[in-house]
Amino acid sequence: MKFILGLSLLLFLNCNLFGQQYLGDNKLVIEGNSDLIIESDRASFNFSILGFGSSLREAVVDAQTKIINATQTLSKYGISKRNISTSAFESGENFGAKAFLSSSKDFKTLMTVFVIIDSLPNLEDIIIGMTENGIESISNVNYSLKNFEKYKIQSKENAIEDAKQKAKQIADKFGITLKKVIYIEESGFFQNYPNPFNPTTRIMNDIIPTSVSLYSKPVKISQKIKVVYAIE
Repeated sequence: MKFILGLSLLLFLNCNLFGQQYLGDNKLVIEGNSDLIIESDRASFNFSILGFGSSLREAVVDAQTKIINATQTLSKYGISKRNISTSAFESGENFGAKAFLSSSKDFKTLMTVFVIIDSLPNLEDIIIGMTENGIESISNVNYSLKNFEKYKIQSKENAIEDAKQKAKQIADKFGITLKKVIYIEESGFFQNYPNPFNPTTRIMNDIIPTSVSLYSKPVKISQKIKVVYAIE
């Protein structure tokens, strides 16, 4: 109990020391903000295939053949093999739906494949084409950015510039002089990827309209920078 009380007192004193050091007299605290709304340029999804056969091997071969047929659509749109990978594999006896007078469905294989697509204008055609090749389902459609670091740096630079402009504006209005920066704090950096099947997407309490398409693609990236200036 004494340890907890001592720790609480130490935290309280540290908070007060921080306030006295950075928020006391002759200090100006500024928060710079940046919000970037960017169209996604990459999408990913999973698709699943069921294969059947009178033996386990036949079921696996059937599933593999169906996957080859399905991925022909991906190849047609220039999707590289490095963007296609098996993410799940299940195989065994088919207890649920065997053929009544045949052994052709005694065993089944479920294979799930993960796909990354960098040609978003073709995404809808790709998915429709793959469903026509007999895949069982498409799931986990997600949007992202190929060069995320580029926008992360841009957002941070915008937030820094915003903080500098705010500090200059306040200094000019109140007739004070900005001295050196004595403290900088970078707040949580985050991004929001929308539900791909909504015609409009609500992000951070804003309604962002999208193009006339089945898929919503905007990404909002936000950054906050707190800067403390010494002033006179």
